[in-house]
Amino acid sequence: MKQLLMAFLLLLSLKSFADPSQVARTLREMNDPYSTAVLVAAHRGGYETDVADKAPENSVANILNCQSKGIDLYETDIQRTKDGIFVMAHDPTIERETTGAGSVKDMTLVELKQLKKKYRNGSVSDERMATFEEFLQKGKGRTVFKIDLKPGVNAYFKEIMEWVVKYDMMDSVIFRIPYNDADLFAKYKADGVPYTKSLLMFKVKKTKQVDDIQARFDPLTIQVDVKKADPVHPKTLDVIKYATSKGLLVECHAEKGEKEWAQLVDAGVRMFHTKAASKVQAFLEVRKFSSELLDFAWSGNVSSDAATVVVGLKNHRTVRTENNVTVSVFADKKMIKPVSVATQILSSSGNHLARLTLSGLQPNTSYYYGVWVDGVQDTVLNDADNGSET
Repeated sequence: MKQLLMAFLLLLSLKSFADPSQVARTLREMNDPYSTAVLVAAHRGGYETDVADKAPENSVANILNCQSKGIDLYETDIQRTKDGIFVMAHDPTIERETTGAGSVKDMTLVELKQLKKKYRNGSVSDERMATFEEFLQKGKGRTVFKIDLKPGVNAYFKEIMEWVVKYDMMDSVIFRIPYNDADLFAKYKADGVPYTKSLLMFKVKKTKQVDDIQARFDPLTIQVDVKKADPVHPKTLDVIKYATSKGLLVECHAEKGEKEWAQLVDAGVRMFHTKAASKVQAFLEVRKFSSELLDFAWSGNVSSDAATVVVGLKNHRTVRTENNVTVSVFADKKMIKPVSVATQILSSSGNHLARLTLSGLQPNTSYYYGVWVDGVQDTVLNDADNGSET
């Protein structure tokens, strides 16, 4: 399984996710109470390969990078400058993130814009500290933001929401709020500050906090806090299951490793906040195939360099043309380079059938396959010509 996970890391690096419908899919999955999709929120937009990507954390450049890697949500942080401008920065002081020194609250935007942002290794990028407005401009239609308000900034939430409304981003911005601030945000809501079910994600630890938040805000999402050392403590899993039973989309941090992530997903987690987005994405891709890919596999040695498989796909994935179906192929459960795929549509309604002719295969090798339609992995409902060859 570990080898397969590494294979999916390669798959994710090869496959282009820069899809204009990506945000629409994320929002659809978030708002679908029957969806089992697990979404990924990248910590500060993701920074695993920030130097190679030329995209330091919390930068405008990282918006496109986040989109290109198929990351569902861009987690980021807002602070307020001395002259009242909202900017994207995490730390209390700016030494680690920029070429300057001091606190955001003690500096003007002009002063901050003279600095360059740093990568995680301390080297200097060409990026400048971004304003909240610049993030909204660049991120609209490209990602969903999950935003932390740094200390003191929640006092200016009404002003922040004016920017969100101006750029028509009410459906694509989530603010993550400590439970202790619930009274303040209930007042904002009562005072007429724009609100939607998806706007606020409160951080909770207890079932009674879940009930309180649901009664006052009727939110779409909620974060259940987990312990780094023991993210799957029975009490934590109980809170997750409880929140899920109340119809809430539960987020938590992806602490530790795959074993714990699997337990969290099994408990009902539908969104992971993570510093290692590619690893979590790969883990989730593997889960889509079932435990060992057997539900999706045609196996047996092929005697030529091509094979034909007929698959039935879910109703909601439409095989429109020969160009919107792609296949990833595995040899002995290891992904091989993409093979040539010819698709013939066999039906246009019901459980859509498609005949996939795969070439470029190696004789005397067992193969496994996964099917994507419009860039989204689909479930294979049947395997009509299982193992047939051409």
